[in-house]
Order: sequence, then C-alpha cells, then structure tokens
Amino acid sequence: MKKVTKVIIWVLISLALQSVVLLYFNNFYTRDKKITYKRIDVPSEKKTNVKADIPYDARNIEASSTGKFVSYYLKNSIHVITMKDNKDNVIKLNVPIENVSINWMSSDDKLMVIERKNADIKVSTYDPKETKENKLIKNLDVNNEWKSYPINSNYKITGIQQNNKNTLIYLKITENGSKNYSFLKKLDISTGIKKMDLPIHNIGNYYIFKAENVVVFEDEVDKKIYAAHEVKKDVWRTQPLQIQGVTGLKLLYVDDNGIVYVGKFVNGKINAIYTCDISTGKAEGSSNKITAVKGNWNKITLKTKVDSKHIYVSDLGDIYTVDNEKGIILNIKTGKRFSFKGTYVCMFGDSTGGGIISLSDGKIIETVI
Repeated sequence: MKKVTKVIIWVLISLALQSVVLLYFNNFYTRDKKITYKRIDVPSEKKTNVKADIPYDARNIEASSTGKFVSYYLKNSIHVITMKDNKDNVIKLNVPIENVSINWMSSDDKLMVIERKNADIKVSTYDPKETKENKLIKNLDVNNEWKSYPINSNYKITGIQQNNKNTLIYLKITENGSKNYSFLKKLDISTGIKKMDLPIHNIGNYYIFKAENVVVFEDEVDKKIYAAHEVKKDVWRTQPLQIQGVTGLKLLYVDDNGIVYVGKFVNGKINAIYTCDISTGKAEGSSNKITAVKGNWNKITLKTKVDSKHIYVSDLGDIYTVDNEKGIILNIKTGKRFSFKGTYVCMFGDSTGGGIISLSDGKIIETVI
C-alpha cells in the first residue's frame, strides 16, 4: 500500500512540474517572441501548348472535342494526328475521298466516317485511341453488321450532326451542282434513313438539341431561323424563331442547355449576337409550340464586326471572337483575352478545358485556354 501511495505522489509531482514549465513558456518565454509560419503550396500540373507537324497543303482541318486529336484531308486520304506525340495515322477508306464525309463526335474522341458507294452509304467510327491496325468500327446495328442505307447517287453529304442517342444522325444533303438546294435526312442506325419533312430546301447551318429531337436550322437564302420539333415519329412541326425588328440572321450555335445563338448580318459580318432559351418548349398542349419563338431574346453588341467563321460558341455558352491579324481571341462574356501564334483554324472545348488550333511554319499548334 505504501508503494502505491509513493507512485501516486511522484506522478502528481511530475504533472505539477510539467504544468509550471508549460506555464512559464506560454506567459514569459514566448511572450516577446515572433512566431512565423510558412505555407508551402504544391504546384498543380500546368497545361502546356503542344505542336505537331502538318503538311502545307493539308485542308479541312478539325479538332476532336478534347483537342487531343486533329484530322485533315491530304490529297486522296484522311489523316488523324495525335497531338501529344506527333503521330500521324491514315484512315483506310473503301471509296474515293470525294465520297467520304467525316465528323468528330461531341461525346468522345471518335471520328464518324460516312462512305458513299453508288446509291448507298455506310456509317462507321474511327477511334484513334485503338491500337489495332484497322481502327474502323462497323456501325451500331444490333448484329454489328455493316449495314447500308439508300441515298441518291446525285446527292452529297455536306453536314453531320449527332445527338446523345448514338443511333440518331442528322445529315445535310446537297444536290450536286446546286448551290441553293439542301435538305436534312434523319438516319436511324436501327430503322433506316428518311428525309425530314421541312418547308425549307436551302438549309445552311443547323444544330440539334443533344438530348431530344429538336433541330434548329437557317434558311441560307432568306437569312431566317427555324426550329423543328418531332411531334411523333417522322412528323415534324416547324416554327420560325423571330427577333422583333431584326432581319438578316445567321445561326451560330445551339449549346447543351438549349440556348440558341444567332448573329445579325451587316455587310456580310456579324455586329451583334442574340441568345434565346427554347429548351422548355417541348410541347404546349396539343399545339406542340416551341416557346420564346418571338421574344425573350438577349442582345450582345460586338465592339467590332466579325466574320461568322471567327465566332466560336462552346457548349457552356462561352462566346469567343477571333482577331486573326492580331492573333487574339476574346471571351466576350468574361473579357479574358488569349493570344495564339500563326493563322487561326478552329477552337474546341470550353473555358474549363479547351483551346485554340492554329497553323504556323508547317506546325499545327494547340494553345490551351
């Protein structure tokens, strides 16, 4: 019992001494001492610009949705560059290049390839990430068969748009030798191809809502904008998208939120951009009207007139204008400026992960934004 008592006494003495020492350091020793702290930040991975070789006579240059790959036409072949390692792949075609149409898919770094032979077309995808030699993948038919779809041999595919349903493709068809006769066809991989019953036959730019069957398109001759909604299978109702008191319109884009971007033409260039949200207009009772066809437009006035090909709108609604002479791109919503080297080609992505593609001295340059 005495030993236990001694242990307890020594423990209490030890605790008392520790408290006295800590009290001294807290109230006397450190009172006049200046204690500093240094914060060490671990640097995040910095995005860098990349370059790749490209022939001077390359044409139809386009970037994938992430900018990791760039496609171009060269003589009688189609090439795809991997930007990070400058690797150049040639797509193996089954028909002459004049009978081929390609388009980068918005949901993935895959290239849609449509080949026309005589009066039929075949759809496939090209995945540059694949390691196998033949990267052409057969279409998405249930049996994975290379299915063909009929098309007049006198027609040429001049546009490709795809929604989130991978089996639906909207094709712009132009009659050979005709400047002002273009229409749309809806291609369903599973059921076939059919011309869309639209009142306009001189379609210019067109975009689709990614999640539903709504197509917005322009009349290239009359400079008017329309929206068509599929009220039931293969039955389309078309309505004009009117801006009160404004004529001479150019369709610029439709983003992922269903916002339409329309430019106002003045002497062949755009001096203002109008935006309108029509995503809520799937149907109104039995009329199936698209809302906001006449109003609720927001106007953005540009400081200088810009060629429509030098305006880029991202899926997030970022609007960029290009000054090719100064090598500057302006985000007109945020005021941020980005410089690039050489000649502007195109943009990809958005403010959270995108960039500028330009050409300079036989190099294709990707500048991140």
